[in-house]
Amino acid sequence: MGTLIGATLRVLDISESTDNSDASGRNTVLAVLTAVAGMELEVARDRIRESVFKRRSSSTRRGGRRKTFTEHQIRNALQLIESGEPPSQVARHLGMSRTTLYRRINDIQP
Repeated sequence: MGTLIGATLRVLDISESTDNSDASGRNTVLAVLTAVAGMELEVARDRIRESVFKRRSSSTRRGGRRKTFTEHQIRNALQLIESGEPPSQVARHLGMSRTTLYRRINDIQP
């Protein structure tokens, strides 16, 4: 962590019990909890932002779902389609949508 320049630290004595039965006591507790939640949210956002930046700068993988089917399986599916099988049936047999099958076929063909 870095150092804070020009920061002021104020310590409150809370050894006395606080009265949460009236509106001012409840509002004080609510304000403190809201401030802590806001700080936690900012810390989480910073961590996520740093993580995304680090992954984007170091990895060739950019996200998205991993390919479940091999290129060999897609080529076999293409052969079935070329031999007369309906593309919807081939895709259903593989457990994917017809659109996904066509997209994967386009990915492997130059």
